[in-house]
Amino acid sequence: MRYDLDFKLKVISYYRQGHTGVATAKKFGLDKKIISRWINQYKS
Repeated sequence: MRYDLDFKLKVISYYRQGHTGVATAKKFGLDKKIISRWINQYKS
């Protein structure tokens, strides 16, 4: 499944507010590996 940029940015924003990867994954119903990948892509 592909996610649009707005959704990815919303997830990244939630994570950057201080939530853990696990908490972010639970909130959005995602795998924590996806969160890690998106965060790494965002940083680079």
